Amino acid sequence: MIHRHLGLLGCNISYSRSKVIHLTSAHLLGLQDVSYLLLDMSGCDLSEVAHRLKVNHITGLNITTPFKHVTKVASLMDVVAPTDFSCVNTATLSVTAGKWHLDNTDGLGWLASMQQSEICCESIKHIIFLGFGGATVGILETLKRKYLLSHSCALTGTAGATLTDPLRITILWRQIHDGYHPNNYHQAFVSSFFSDPLPYSIHWQPFHVTSLLSALKLPVATLLVQGTPLPHQGNAMTEFTEAIKVKNSHLIGCMDMTYAPPSDFLRYAEENQIPFATGWDMLIAQAQASQKSWWQQTPDTHELKKTLKGSRAQP
Repeated sequence: MIHRHLGLLGCNISYSRSKVIHLTSAHLLGLQDVSYLLLDMSGCDLSEVAHRLKVNHITGLNITTPFKHVTKVASLMDVVAPTDFSCVNTATLSVTAGKWHLDNTDGLGWLASMQQSEICCESIKHIIFLGFGGATVGILETLKRKYLLSHSCALTGTAGATLTDPLRITILWRQIHDGYHPNNYHQAFVSSFFSDPLPYSIHWQPFHVTSLLSALKLPVATLLVQGTPLPHQGNAMTEFTEAIKVKNSHLIGCMDMTYAPPSDFLRYAEENQIPFATGWDMLIAQAQASQKSWWQQTPDTHELKKTLKGSRAQP
């Protein structure tokens, strides 16, 4: 029997629910040869990380901070095995024929969770991202790829989309904390992978409540996406909740990419019947995208969520 050794690679990852999701999925699929390790690399250098991957015979990985960007993954993974660079931002790796393959499951998971929610994706003309970390980069990459590959609206899959009315993207960038500098992003990301016309325009703003208030005043249907780790760090982001209470806001949906605990603005959205999507839904969709890469199959989404809720694994 070939054992499937999988893991999550990152720093300070004790809070992660990835392990229970993947092991529950394996059980539902009848896969009894799966193990999943939390590979917390806090304080380790690249040689130590590579050693642990080899010793544990890892054949599939989920990636989280600070390793998400492809350049960081490359410097690590090439020590272990040759790497196929198929995306700029990565969240999943798998080994096929002795070679690592990278997949942007952040973007795929986000898109799937959006389409499964009650948010009217067809109406969205403006997306505000709070924070500019690896997941946000993965989402932007996915929106671009889907447009280029199918010439369809990236959010809905509607055919015949054009660039006459591009999606507006506003990014509230935390200058010190976010892992991607806008200048580097444009130089190494937009100018290379995004050399074709973008299906959206990008507007940079400082990470501040006044920036959010200004962005919400634009007279277009707006989706607000919380993409920082602040709720994980005990910051409920209460001040940003006040911004979405403004009466002239054109907010039609909210999403929080963290999953425990939810931010105050997500609670406000639920209490006031603003359509929303959760980080838990995104995490499960990401996990299923990873499983398709590793196992070429994944359990039924409803059955998986029901099982996780019954086992109290859902936050």
